[in-house]
Amino acid sequence: MYKAKNYPSLWTITSVSNLLMKNHIKLYKGYVENTNVILNELKQKNEDLICRQTMKLRLGWEFSGMRLHEYFFGNLGKEPMIQSGELLDWLNHCFGSFNDWQEDFIETAMTRGNGWAVLCRDNHTGNLMNIWIQDHATGTLIGCQPLLVIDAWEHAYMIDYGLDRRNYIERIMNEINWAVVVDRFCKIGI
Repeated sequence: MYKAKNYPSLWTITSVSNLLMKNHIKLYKGYVENTNVILNELKQKNEDLICRQTMKLRLGWEFSGMRLHEYFFGNLGKEPMIQSGELLDWLNHCFGSFNDWQEDFIETAMTRGNGWAVLCRDNHTGNLMNIWIQDHATGTLIGCQPLLVIDAWEHAYMIDYGLDRRNYIERIMNEINWAVVVDRFCKIGI
């Protein structure tokens, strides 16, 4: 069974309030709990075929919601922006410059709807892409590893920012733990 992880660095984040963070963590724990409930129900095989198939569809929602939050929480914690290295070389190669990448990433995070802005790496080619994952599953690219994930659902910012998603995105970008992002980049094979 899955267990909710602790993220002590979240309490050092200054771009969102403790109230917002507390609510966000509670929401994340719900995804973990619901993932476990569904997996347990599927093991029992007590339900009819249609019900089990429906639970398998719902599992994708709950599990992906759990994992995306873990990526997001994990890459927060204010470590200095990368100044050199292979990740920066790839960002320059794929986007032209770090600033061009960041502008595109923020634009991606401003996509209308509920979802996630994700910098991901194609494990087959090494190419980096900014993608929008609608809800928790639509737009996921199979074979791509998330490197940097930003939650752009309203629950991630409305308590503190109202409808001003751009202000939230720009401020949360200053809270990235680049050491985590680089570590994710280095652990992937092509």
